[in-house]
Amino acid sequence: MKKIVVNFNFPHLTVEQYNNILIETEPLRKARYPGLLFHAAAPNGKGMFVCDIWESEAHFNAFGAVMLPVLTKVGGTPAPPTILPLHNHINDL
Repeated sequence: MKKIVVNFNFPHLTVEQYNNILIETEPLRKARYPGLLFHAAAPNGKGMFVCDIWESEAHFNAFGAVMLPVLTKVGGTPAPPTILPLHNHINDL
């Protein structure tokens, strides 16, 4: 399996909506999303930028089936991801 980097720009997702997603998905996060290696999110002016590293595109697609209804529930609008093959990941800094 080839690890991937997945980036999202959600131009209209507020920090409050993002935080509501965290609340809605807390039970899943505590159980760990299968295949998720890294997640970061940051406000980027008008919305949110999200960057994930996944074990595989199959893991990411399974996660999307769970996340899309939650995103819609909090009033977010889906955005297309940018998916790239992972070249390097350093987490021991």
